[in-house]
Amino acid sequence: PQVEQEAERWEREGYQATRLRRAAAADKQPADVEALLHGFTRDVERLRELAAELEAHGLALPESAQSALRDPDRVSEVQAVVAAARERARPFSAIPAEPTFEQLDLDSESLPIREARRFVLGAKPPYSPLFVVALGGVEPRALFVAAARELLVARPGARVALCTAAEFAKEYIRALEGGLVDAWRERWRALDALFVLGAEALAETERTQDEFFHLFEELGRRGGRIALAASRPPAELAEIDERLRSRFEGGLVVELVAEAVTDESARRSGAPGDSWFRSREKLIWEWPDIKDRIVEELG
Repeated sequence: PQVEQEAERWEREGYQATRLRRAAAADKQPADVEALLHGFTRDVERLRELAAELEAHGLALPESAQSALRDPDRVSEVQAVVAAARERARPFSAIPAEPTFEQLDLDSESLPIREARRFVLGAKPPYSPLFVVALGGVEPRALFVAAARELLVARPGARVALCTAAEFAKEYIRALEGGLVDAWRERWRALDALFVLGAEALAETERTQDEFFHLFEELGRRGGRIALAASRPPAELAEIDERLRSRFEGGLVVELVAEAVTDESARRSGAPGDSWFRSREKLIWEWPDIKDRIVEELG
């Protein structure tokens, strides 16, 4: 009678009580009625916690899973669906507010700056991907932060991610181990722009390369923007899968060098080797023969 009474109580509250009804109808009373009732109550409370989490985060279960929120026998199913919803809603790291393009110690007319701006401000990406080769130990993160920030200013609400290839691999492995790969893919493939630093690290696992290849293809089909940076040009990334390498080579490859600082930066720092000193318009690159110069001096 106690089990049947509890089943009726929970049904009045809108929950399925199949487990309790089955126990009440059995020929033999459960060995531990208190444990049965306690377990059922615990599962109802867990369903309530999951429903509250969904509401608090503005998440929604698929229509096919809505009824599971009222069935304590389906707690594990609801937990899996909520975990997937949580994964799809997981935010990417915030893009820093600076530097902006104007704050970079790069010549505003340099190829990396011009193309980074064209890459983010056009109605659609002019090429895919933008591949930045960072030479001489220069750090390309600032350039990508500036590009991502300008994109967000031009397109408020755009979904933008900036990460290292190693971070991308770590995220993928986490989702794989947690059984959340499908939701993880939905999250990444919904991006409007993806900036990846240290692209060489994609070579560390074949599965990561394969996953990135499919992400690359999907973003390309959707018109998403993809920018990558590495210390070597795509042709020299021999350890990267040929499919990926050919995609990288198919975009625009630009070099980012430490010497490409602005005149203002050079004056401020006194650094040699800046864009002024390397300009062919301001230097004589081919001296006349020494004999001609002697004649000129004697004259």
